[in-house]
Amino acid sequence: MKTDALEFIRRNLWPMIALLLVIVTATVYSWESIATRYDPDAAEEQLIFYPLVTSGTDYRHVAYPQQVDTIRVLADTPFVLNPRYSEVSFWPVTREYRPDLRQRNEPVADATLELIHPDGTVEAIEPDTFTIWYEDGVTASDAEFFHGDDAVARYDRYVEEGRAYADAAREHQIAQGQYESAVDEWLGLAAEGVDPLPDPPEEPDTEAPEPYNAFAREPEDGLVLTLDPGAYTIRLRDADGQLIPGSERELVAFAPLDTDYGYDVILAERWTQPLRSLNPNHVVYVTAGTEIYLQPRRAEQYTAGNFGRVFAPQTVEIANDAQRIWIPVADEGDDGVDTTRLHVDGPASLPDILEAQPYRVTQIPNRQFGYVIEQFDPAQHGGGVEPDFEAIRVRLEQPSTATVSLQDPQTGERLGVREIRSVAVPSRALLYLPALLPLLVFAGVTITRRRALQDDA
Repeated sequence: MKTDALEFIRRNLWPMIALLLVIVTATVYSWESIATRYDPDAAEEQLIFYPLVTSGTDYRHVAYPQQVDTIRVLADTPFVLNPRYSEVSFWPVTREYRPDLRQRNEPVADATLELIHPDGTVEAIEPDTFTIWYEDGVTASDAEFFHGDDAVARYDRYVEEGRAYADAAREHQIAQGQYESAVDEWLGLAAEGVDPLPDPPEEPDTEAPEPYNAFAREPEDGLVLTLDPGAYTIRLRDADGQLIPGSERELVAFAPLDTDYGYDVILAERWTQPLRSLNPNHVVYVTAGTEIYLQPRRAEQYTAGNFGRVFAPQTVEIANDAQRIWIPVADEGDDGVDTTRLHVDGPASLPDILEAQPYRVTQIPNRQFGYVIEQFDPAQHGGGVEPDFEAIRVRLEQPSTATVSLQDPQTGERLGVREIRSVAVPSRALLYLPALLPLLVFAGVTITRRRALQDDA
């Protein structure tokens, strides 16, 4: 056996070495090709646009070099255009032209932005002050856009509230520290056997302030626009009124095709990772006896081609315009829909109306999930404790179907209609049936062969 292996290696050694050299050469050539195509020293100076655009819930800066001639934004939603001078290079790994804004991020000085409307009228856009506000923190709430005097007032209020929280927290810490020092001193007197022993110090009557997680960006000036749906053109003129080369772009503001309400679905066994049901045609499936918690939220439908290029204008992995997608948007509460009440059409075990309640997640060892979700009670959970989330609890005890919806108070129209189906939990014994199939086949083959041998005998 050893001799055969050595003979195989001897006969195939040179072909194997040749194959290895081909692979190494191809790999080195491909990396050299990439390195050659991406040359930072060959970067091209360009006038780019670096707008601050939104997807409906968040704001991001997106770079538009001159190779991308169309800027896409959501209609009726504020955004900011930022023209800049930068060095642009092609990055072959992602097949994108990228500006190096770390090395050069130079504003276009003394320039006027002109907006050409679909009807041909030309409007000069003046800079305005703006800020982005996150009520519950950057990662925990939707972004809100403020501009003009509202932006300055919003930021001043943020600074005032932040300082008030910091002062209150510091005073609480000082009072708590003084109390703990007094307790230590009293315990020392008790240990020394002082008689008579004075009364123990009283706890401070101040409670810890509620956490302040809000955040506002420092106000800055920019070219703020809010556009109706349509195709526009933008361009820059210098101080002499001359058109700045490379500054003309197409600007498309697109509106949603439809608007409705969807739901964030919190599962009892995975409460930190909610699912999202935004499409009205979705059906929510649960096992019977499982609790789910629904959080209604507004959703809008867009063409995938337009919406996908808001944050990724150069991507080649965009679905065609025939595809429709639903995306969540910030709920401004201006439509009067009560998102704390669900209308239910289902089994008799469910009431006709389900209302939102605050809930608290309590860690408990040796439980099925390691925690329990309880309705929040300030008296039970103590001061300074906040609920983990607020939602509408739905539980279907038996395999059945329920339809939930919100209601427009003005028209009575049902919004956010969603079907919830509970299914029976399959028997665990059924899970082992596929594993028994090979044994049954083996037994059948064995019996057949034995019978054949007996017939031959």
